[in-house]
Amino acid sequence: MSPNKKATVLFILGAALALTLDFLLKENPVALTGGSYLRGINSPDVVRLSFTRRDGSSCDLVHEANSSGEPVWSMTKPFKCAVDESKVMKMIDSLSRTKLDDAVMERDLFKMGRSLSDIGLEDPELSISVSDRSGTTLKIEFGDETASGKSVYASSMVASQKVVFIVPRDVYRDMDLNVDALRIRSLCSFAPEYIEALDIRYQGNVVRFLNEGGVWKILDSDGRSANQARMSEFINAFSEAKISSFVWP
Repeated sequence: MSPNKKATVLFILGAALALTLDFLLKENPVALTGGSYLRGINSPDVVRLSFTRRDGSSCDLVHEANSSGEPVWSMTKPFKCAVDESKVMKMIDSLSRTKLDDAVMERDLFKMGRSLSDIGLEDPELSISVSDRSGTTLKIEFGDETASGKSVYASSMVASQKVVFIVPRDVYRDMDLNVDALRIRSLCSFAPEYIEALDIRYQGNVVRFLNEGGVWKILDSDGRSANQARMSEFINAFSEAKISSFVWP
């Protein structure tokens, strides 16, 4: 075979291989997602999480500067309040670090004799929209548990096509938090070593305690020192106290 013919054959084989790979990548749902639940979004760049439940309730979390200029996560809907940032970061980490191993196109689901309503995705139990600082938004919908109970059906739009996949139960558990579960439960946001003054109001009277050089003293008195052991015990208990439930809002 002449060199020109060999080059032509190799070119045709290469082109055919490229087209085949392109077709497979386009039709393979896992390839479309890049094997990630947070396709195209870097977890450090996430600035908004929006949750909508089947019962119509919703919640918005945003990452923005507080009054001190420090970027923090907070809730803006259904009301404004501080949130437990460790739980928010766990949500994002769970989605970004867990690899998507299997998925199916919605149209292929129909070919298997099943529909979105069969797995709870026609009317999702929970929908989460994840947005990054560039404005990119990804929506993930969660439906029913799988037969094994170890996973939950989920779906997302990829390249204008709905892809259905499963999410490990423990990952979904990190997402499935109501408003109260997201709120900060600590009664005090200060570590004991940073508390320098303490006002205690009892029956209309206020007693102020001041920490001077590591020694707690009672103000408005003769400069008496407070019982250091009891003050330490009280401040530690106060710092570690958790809110058991919220009355309003």
